[in-house]
Amino acid sequence: MIEVWNHGPGTAYDVTLTDTLPGGVTWVVDGTTPAGIDCQIVDTTLTCDLGDMAPEGEGDENHVFIYLSGETSFAQCANGDFELLNSVEVSASNEPAGAPLPNSDSAVVEVQCPEIGISKTADHADPVSAGDPVGFTVDIGNTGDGTAFDVYVEDPLPPTSSGASTRTTTAGRSAARPAPRSWPSPATSPAAR
Repeated sequence: MIEVWNHGPGTAYDVTLTDTLPGGVTWVVDGTTPAGIDCQIVDTTLTCDLGDMAPEGEGDENHVFIYLSGETSFAQCANGDFELLNSVEVSASNEPAGAPLPNSDSAVVEVQCPEIGISKTADHADPVSAGDPVGFTVDIGNTGDGTAFDVYVEDPLPPTSSGASTRTTTAGRSAARPAPRSWPSPATSPAAR
């Protein structure tokens, strides 16, 4: 959310906002208060024509709110956790030079990335006899700082394992079911293994 206000005793004319948006995200303007403010996003720059803003103390005409949103992607996690820096500036045609309040501000969002790992071990280190039960343990974990969504595991089972079953354990919960050759697991948080 971006908030703009006129703190002075006189009307601010031709107020314009320019916001340098972080790259790699498709940004949209979700709305403004008051409604109907002309805002446009071109490449990574948001510009809004706020018109004239009333002096301090004259109600809603003194404040403007702009609501932005976007969605990050896993492709941005190539180098691990990252930050999205957003810088905004506002100006008025009649604001005197040296006005005391700042006409710019910035904010940072830290984006935390997942780091999925998997290992598979045989339940029997020594050879077994034909007809003995055998098994494998598959350990899937997220050691990253961010939640991993829609985690999917695919395990091609040996062709003679048609009668096999699997038991999955996620965050302390266990459930037995017939073994498909692939299955989705619940979203894996850093604490779930």
